[in-house]
Amino acid sequence: MLDEISDLEDELSELENKIDVYHIIPDGEFYDTTQFIVIDAGLDDREYAVGTESEMESSSYDRVDSLLDDIGYDGFGINFVMGHIDTDEVVSYFRDFFEDDAANEPSAYVDEEYRMLSDEQEDQIRFMKEKIEAFELKIERLEYELGGEDDDEIQSDIDEINEEIEGLNDEISDIESSPEGDYPEDKIEEAVEDRLRDVKYDPESYIKDWGLDHENFINRREFIKDVVDTDGYGHTLNGYDGNADEQKVQDEWFYVMRIN
Repeated sequence: MLDEISDLEDELSELENKIDVYHIIPDGEFYDTTQFIVIDAGLDDREYAVGTESEMESSSYDRVDSLLDDIGYDGFGINFVMGHIDTDEVVSYFRDFFEDDAANEPSAYVDEEYRMLSDEQEDQIRFMKEKIEAFELKIERLEYELGGEDDDEIQSDIDEINEEIEGLNDEISDIESSPEGDYPEDKIEEAVEDRLRDVKYDPESYIKDWGLDHENFINRREFIKDVVDTDGYGHTLNGYDGNADEQKVQDEWFYVMRIN
C-alpha cells in the first residue's frame, strides 16, 4: 500500500505540474489563426498559434505575400523564382509590343513581295487601263477602214496607237513592281504569331535578351503556393523554431506552433 501511495503521490505531483487549460488564454490573432498566451504556470510569456488546415494555409499565404512586399523575390533562389514565370503574361507583353512595332514598321515583319499597291497607284493603273481600252476601240475602227487608198496612213495611225498602248502597259508593270501601299493584315498577323510562338517556347530567354525585369512576369499566386507547399506551415509561419505540431480534437485536426 505504501508503494501504491508513493506512485499516486508521484502521479499527483506530475498532474500538478501540468499546465491547466485555464493557464492558456486567447490573446488575439496570429494572421488567420488564434493566438494564445500562457499565464500563472511558470511558463509566462510563451505564445502559441493554433489553427485548422485552412487557417494555416491562408495564414501562410498572407505571410509569404507580405514577405514579397517587403523584400521582393530576392530572398528566394533565382532558379525557383524563374520556375514560376507566367508564360501567358510574357506572351501578352510581347504581343502588344510586336503588334505596335508591326504597325509602325511592317516591312520588318512581312516580305516586300506581299506589299499592296497604294490607292493612288490603283487609281493610276485604272486610268491607264481605261486609256488602253479606248485605244483598242480606236484601233478596231481604224482596222475596219482598211482596204482603201488610205491604208498606209491608217496603218501608221494603228502602229502609233499600239506604241502608246505598249508604253502604258510598261508604266503599269513599273507601278505593279514597286507597290507603295500597305501590307496584308493577315500576313502581319501571321508574322506576329510566328514570333509569339518563339516567345511561348522560351519566355525566360526573351526576358533576359530584352533586358526585362523577370519579377514583372512571376505568377505570384502560384509562387506563394509552391513556397508554402515546399516549406510547410511551420517553416513559413513559425519564426521561433520552425515547427508545427498536429493535434486532433474531437475528430478535427489542428496545427499548434510556439511563436515566442
